[in-house]
Amino acid sequence: MCCVDFDSNCAGRVAAAIRYAACSVKGCLKLEPMSEAGMKMYKRTDWSALALLPKPRKENTLLPQPASPKYKLCHVGFTAPGGPEFNTDKDKNGYRYDAVPICNGVINAGAYCDLIQYDADKHDEFAAKLESYDAFIVRVNPGQLS
Repeated sequence: MCCVDFDSNCAGRVAAAIRYAACSVKGCLKLEPMSEAGMKMYKRTDWSALALLPKPRKENTLLPQPASPKYKLCHVGFTAPGGPEFNTDKDKNGYRYDAVPICNGVINAGAYCDLIQYDADKHDEFAAKLESYDAFIVRVNPGQLS
């Protein structure tokens, strides 16, 4: 089956498919139409193996936690009151843009890592929650907490 072992014949078929797709989008690329032989090769290729390839992971999602982590950490974030104009360093989920990559780095190093948000109105609950972690990483813009 093509595209499972990526043999040289498969590479030619993939190149032909890319050329065909590029030619079918008007004004996208100025390529010559695919040859009749290339078109036959494209049409008879079994593309079902592509569905078996792993889906790319979104960069803003946490990796799976390790089965037996040596340490348990959390990443502490804070969303300033006042809406988006006061939180320009946050993504649509309310975390800093670098929060998930930092946590994933900790996870890749073999430790457990959570993303949690600090809420000044629930300070005592937050402090109690921190007791369950070995360490925490605080990522708050200077001046947002007073």
